[in-house]
Formats: sequence, structure tokens, C-alpha cells
Amino acid sequence: MRHEEIAIALGINTDTLRKYYSKELSVVASQRRMEALQGLHRGAKRGSSSAAKAYLANMPEVVAPPIAPGDPASPRLNDVPAPAGAAADQAAATPEALGKKERANLEAKTAQVGTDWSELLDGPTTPVQ
Repeated sequence: MRHEEIAIALGINTDTLRKYYSKELSVVASQRRMEALQGLHRGAKRGSSSAAKAYLANMPEVVAPPIAPGDPASPRLNDVPAPAGAAADQAAATPEALGKKERANLEAKTAQVGTDWSELLDGPTTPVQ
């Protein structure tokens, strides 16, 4: 409820409400929100997709703190993910490093090689190894 609605329900002024019930307006209200989120979390763990959506919609965004240059916790160049277009280049260099989906996508591009379709379809003439 809004503070004005609570004051009307109690029959007092909003200034009086804030002065004498500040703890209830802040701490207890936060505790009730926490209880509601815990209930949504329990529902989500039981498999309720609507509870999961509501729970995630009310979760704060987690943002990583900035890392200073030279900090030992800063990511190394190899830890940074490659751009999306680099998947084909990466596959040619290290095909075993690819996941199932990336490998399947690359193999699909040369699926016609060695079949009756190879002369009908444009594309690479050798399959991905």
C-alpha cells in the first residue's frame, strides 16, 4: 500500500505515519517483500514457470565492479570470448575446441560434399574435419 493509503486506513496524517512508523514503513516492508520473493523462489524451484518469471523480474541486476588495469584479477586475452564471426576461423584451427552446436553448424555448411547435391549447391568442396 502507498503511505497515503496506510495513513487513511489508520486515521492519521502521513507526517505522523512517517514520524512514528518509519521502521514499519521501511524495515518491515522490506521483510515482507523478501518473504514474497522467497515464496516465488520456492514456486520456481517446484517448476512453476510463472513463479520463475515473477521472481526473475524482481531480482536486481548484478553488475561486476570495474577492474583496474594491471590488476591480477583482470581477464587475460584468452579469457575474452571470440567475436561471433570468428567461429569458422576457430574451427579451422582447433575443431576439437568447439561445442556440439558450433561443430554441427560448421558441418552443415559442407553437408552436400560427396553427394549428388554437391554440383547443385554452391559452397566449399571439402568437408570440415
